[in-house]
Amino acid sequence: MFNLKREAILEKNFWEIFYKSAGSKFYNQCHIALSERIIFAFKYAMKAGIKEGRFEYRCRSADGRYIWLEATGKALFDDKGACEGAVLGIRDITDRKLMEDKLRQSEEHFFKIFN
Repeated sequence: MFNLKREAILEKNFWEIFYKSAGSKFYNQCHIALSERIIFAFKYAMKAGIKEGRFEYRCRSADGRYIWLEATGKALFDDKGACEGAVLGIRDITDRKLMEDKLRQSEEHFFKIFN
């Protein structure tokens, strides 16, 4: 998706890889306003004690196409309740979003015909 080598992400902090600076590859490939929303959502979830979450957003892939991604995460807490990390996953949901759009268009079409 982002053309990152395995060695570049193993044993690294999520924030260092994706958000540390405005010059990061991930930050530059997402719409700037959306990148800010993603950062805000993660920070809010951490402060509010939200343990799990899901977020959908568009991003430019390594080959220049815009794709839809779904990020899911689960916070990891220590015995005292302090967040000490998170498990995060990102997957490409472009095909699903395209099908949802086609379905919405079809529903609108039939609604116009029968109403």
